[in-house]
Amino acid sequence: MKSKFYKICTIISGIIFIFFLCLRCSIYHFSPKDVKENIKFLSSPKFNGRLCGTLENELVSNYVSDEFEKLNLVPLSKTYKEGFQVIAPLKNYNKPLLELKKDNKTIKKFDYGKDFKEDMLNFKTSEINLSSEDNLNIFPSSISFKKNNELFLLYVSKEDNFKFRSSFVYESPVSFAIAITQDTYEKIINSIKNGAEISISLPYKLIKTEVFNVVSKIEGRDPKKPPLILTAHFDHMGLDCLNNIYCGALDNASGTSFLIELAKYLSSLPKPDRDIIFVALNGEEFGLIGSNEFASKYKSILKGAEVINFDMIGADNFPITFMRGQNSQNKESPLLNSLQSICQNLKLDFNVKYEDSSDHASFNNNGFDALTISHGDVSKIHTPLDTVEFISEDAIARAYTLCDSYIIDSIYNPFIKILLNNNIHALSFIIFLIFISYPVLKKIDNHKKSS
Repeated sequence: MKSKFYKICTIISGIIFIFFLCLRCSIYHFSPKDVKENIKFLSSPKFNGRLCGTLENELVSNYVSDEFEKLNLVPLSKTYKEGFQVIAPLKNYNKPLLELKKDNKTIKKFDYGKDFKEDMLNFKTSEINLSSEDNLNIFPSSISFKKNNELFLLYVSKEDNFKFRSSFVYESPVSFAIAITQDTYEKIINSIKNGAEISISLPYKLIKTEVFNVVSKIEGRDPKKPPLILTAHFDHMGLDCLNNIYCGALDNASGTSFLIELAKYLSSLPKPDRDIIFVALNGEEFGLIGSNEFASKYKSILKGAEVINFDMIGADNFPITFMRGQNSQNKESPLLNSLQSICQNLKLDFNVKYEDSSDHASFNNNGFDALTISHGDVSKIHTPLDTVEFISEDAIARAYTLCDSYIIDSIYNPFIKILLNNNIHALSFIIFLIFISYPVLKKIDNHKKSS
């Protein structure tokens, strides 16, 4: 009787172990190494910095769309790519020019990339002549002109190498801005005071064009429940006229690659209790345009959803930063509270900031409980130095551990959580191992006693 009972228990434990083993084999395991490889791909010269409005930017939207389709994710609307209009700065192939003239004669021509360089802030005007008669204002490190109701700014760059590129903001009151060296600043002031004028030609113009967010979802068991929305922007600062590529590895090929890897992992799990929506956002560097477009379009349909945005994932030796909008400081956030609690339990360093520096702000302003998860290393962003070599797989893994804990806890019922629990998987193996090992161990023990 005991022998029969033992055999039944062994068989049952074996079946349970095999079930969990098959379950584990069917799950795609999140890979920080693959995330870094994808960051390398998206920040490569193939995409020339992914500036919103360029062909390369559209190629990235096609790539993300293809990845979602391969995973059999469902479009949120008719197609994965949801278009919207932006005004974008694209090259006009003018020769960059900053020169001083007096009596229609050139008295000084400055070197592009050495003495001056355009700031990406705006290009409402690409060519103009300015003089002291144009409402001139001189400040300790900048010069402004107002002409034809337009404001023009020349400012001394903190770094003479002009590596930093600001985000483009069409709504800025400045029609264009130019970074200059201290020496250029002084020569311009002295010449302007002596009656010279400045002649300026910039290599960019503004065009109106269609760009795309890429949106998909994993359908949950109950479509009436508010979904979980996971987002990351894929645009960056492009290729300048000196052929410097603003790779944007950390900002934000990292967040996009993290989002795609999460989609691979989560799509391999059992069906969640509620929808999981993945949004690869565009136009973040143009003033959060893509996220505002999505959030305002869907705020009533997706009411009550939590939003986790990934921006700059993978900087080593930086704590996890949770960012919420400036207007959200005194507003309760169950999402933030849950993530803070998980960090404390996992002993992960973290801090909290309230600023509108990423796409969470658009969602906050449209009534969503939203935040950005980030590793806040800003030392190389918006420069050609933001490359994949500085991305840490360990930092990616820590961010994943945090997100996995929250996502599994928030979208699955208790039974599925048990099925996905690694400790339960390990326990099933140990129990099975004990049952199959017991007869062998007993024979060895009997042999020792008999000898």
